[in-house]
Amino acid sequence: RQCDYSSCGAMPLSGPVNFTLTILYSGLIAGLCDGICQGFEMQVKKKAIAETKTRDEDDLQDAASVSSSLQMVNEEQKYNWPRTLRYVVCPGFMAGVAAYIEIILVLGQSTKNDWGTVLLKTLIDLVLYYPILIAGGFTTNMLLDCKDWTYIKAKFKNDFLHTWKAAAIMWAPVDIILFKWVPVQWQVYVVKTMDIIALLGFSYFLNKHPLTELHFSHGSDGDSSRHRHKDDDAMSEESNDKAE
Repeated sequence: RQCDYSSCGAMPLSGPVNFTLTILYSGLIAGLCDGICQGFEMQVKKKAIAETKTRDEDDLQDAASVSSSLQMVNEEQKYNWPRTLRYVVCPGFMAGVAAYIEIILVLGQSTKNDWGTVLLKTLIDLVLYYPILIAGGFTTNMLLDCKDWTYIKAKFKNDFLHTWKAAAIMWAPVDIILFKWVPVQWQVYVVKTMDIIALLGFSYFLNKHPLTELHFSHGSDGDSSRHRHKDDDAMSEESNDKAE
C-alpha cells in the first residue's frame, strides 16, 4: 500500500548523522555557488577592461604608470579563496544549521499538508526564517571579512530589503510546492538543492559594495575604497570644476 506521508505520520530524519550531512551539503553548495559567481564577475570585469584599456593607456602619462595599472588589474582577476571560505562558513554552514532546525525540528513536526498549514509554514519562512538568515549572513560574513560597523550599517540600509524581496519572490512558490507535496523527510534536501539558485543571488548581494548601483562588483579584500556611488562621482566632478 502506498503511504501518504501526511496520513502515515512519517517524520523527518533527525539525528547527528543527518544533521552533519545537511551542514556539509549546504557548505558544499555554498562554495560551488560562490565559485560560479566569482567566475562570472571576473568575466564581466575582463570585458570591461578590454573596452577601457585603450582609453586608460591614453590618459596615463608614462609607461611605468601603464604597467602599474595593468598589474593591479591582474591582481584583481585572481580567484578570491578567502571569500569562498567565508561563504562556505556563512551562509553555507549557517544555512545548513538553520534549515535543519526549522524544517526538521520545528516545521517538520507537523506532517499536515492542508492549504492552511502550507500557507502558515510559508508565511513563517518569509517573515522569520529568511530575514534572520539574511541578517546573520550579512553580519557574520562581513565581520569575518574585517569590515567595520559603518560598512555593515550601510550594507543593511542599502541591500537588506532588496535581498529579502529577491528571496521572497523565489522562495514563496517553492515553499508552497515543498510543504504541499514533498514528504517531510526529504524537504531539507530539496531546499538545499534549490539553494544552488538562491546562493548565487545571495553571493552577489552579499559581495556588492553597499554604495554601488545594482551591477556586479567583486567583493575582494580592500575593494571598498574603489567603489563609489554615482552621486559621489558627480559631486567630485562638480568640486573639480569649482576649483578650476
